[in-house]
Amino acid sequence: MNKQIITRRINYLLKNLGGGVSEEIENNKKTISILKFISNIHPTLNPINKLLMIRFINNNIMNTEFLKLFFLQEQRDNFFSSLEHSTTCPTCDRHAKIYKRKLSTNAIKFLTSLIKHFSASSLPIHYKDCDFGSRDYPALRWWGLAETYKSEETSKNWSGYWIPTDKGISFAKSHISIPKYVHTYNGEVIDIDTEDETPELFITNIIGEKFNYAELMSGINISDNNVDD
Repeated sequence: MNKQIITRRINYLLKNLGGGVSEEIENNKKTISILKFISNIHPTLNPINKLLMIRFINNNIMNTEFLKLFFLQEQRDNFFSSLEHSTTCPTCDRHAKIYKRKLSTNAIKFLTSLIKHFSASSLPIHYKDCDFGSRDYPALRWWGLAETYKSEETSKNWSGYWIPTDKGISFAKSHISIPKYVHTYNGEVIDIDTEDETPELFITNIIGEKFNYAELMSGINISDNNVDD
């Protein structure tokens, strides 16, 4: 089927089934013809047009959760199985990959300075007041050691403010360990099956001989449960 015929059929569908249709017609005979049309045309469309068509039908004709499962599940499965080796998103053509991350000594330096300032004031701390050499410290949130401060207060701009978590304080005090690696996709941690178990590390394992642990922790006077929920 050539591109002109495909385009005409899509235009015909949009023209005749648009019109602000809001009621579901899942049990209507018209639905059968729509599904037949989609089944015939879907394999010939590029990923962007597939997504646009499904969105249009979902918004104007009927719920299409089952269509997404039927048409997109195979692409989704193939997509995620390829992520670890880098692949292209089937719907937007963007580069995609699962990244294996480990916590840097710079992030540790940021965390201990954050805890030090927080222990003195019990207030959120702006990142510029913390010690760091590079901007990789946001990785702390992947291990749940620190988080950006969220507040409903509108009288102050809280952008760039951080607080340590209870877990982060316990880790800094070498009371608990964390996984050496986490895997992230699109900036968020995801669970994936790996052949090797991820080793657990204490803070002293990560800093090694690069920093003096006693110096990093000097001036910190805070209990493990001093962070508000």
